[in-house]
Amino acid sequence: MRRRPGNTAILGATGNRAILGSVVATVIAAFAVVLIAHVTGADAIGHAFDDVRLPWIGLVAGAELITYPAYMAAYRSIACVHGHAPLELPIVARL
Repeated sequence: MRRRPGNTAILGATGNRAILGSVVATVIAAFAVVLIAHVTGADAIGHAFDDVRLPWIGLVAGAELITYPAYMAAYRSIACVHGHAPLELPIVARL
């Protein structure tokens, strides 16, 4: 939906469906978490954090930071496939 100066509607029918889809996905995810907690027992979830190894968390965080520029380059190259202009870096960083 194109926004005009006097038009206060920002989201059209497509935006409403996106919001509804997000709400449904959130409800399903919350139900899954509660179901897993019930099946495994709430204590099992609490004990999962008893043996946290910080070097592994640092390694995973570092790997995420290293791979992020590769994903940015991939998004930029895909945007250029059909002759479109390359995406600006701030836009790609938000993706």
